[in-house]
Amino acid sequence: MSAALTRHHESSVWLRGRLADLATRLTTGQYATCGHLHAGDLAGVAFWEPGFLMCERCARPNNPTGDEKWTCDRCGTVNPDDCTSVATMLADNLVAMFGLCTACIRREGVVTPDDLRTELGGGR
Repeated sequence: MSAALTRHHESSVWLRGRLADLATRLTTGQYATCGHLHAGDLAGVAFWEPGFLMCERCARPNNPTGDEKWTCDRCGTVNPDDCTSVATMLADNLVAMFGLCTACIRREGVVTPDDLRTELGGGR
């Protein structure tokens, strides 16, 4: 699984829907935490488990395994050769994590490390 960054862009209907679901969960208390979070700490939320906020320490072992690791959270495609993990800051202390296939990366306007090298004029 490779990593990617997101550009400032207009969110898609899919992403807006995930963010609206997250906002509802946060404002109505429909979430659990790893137990290590304190007010103001950096928290992560994974789109494959949107009702769970976790600290940085707990985020690493909470990564998906098996087919879930290679599943695009946007379209549901399972492909071990075509899934990129994405993390984007939603607020000063909230990071969203999700996986996307190549086609959905293009739809969402995600910048991959290869895109950055190309934009900066460097090679591999």
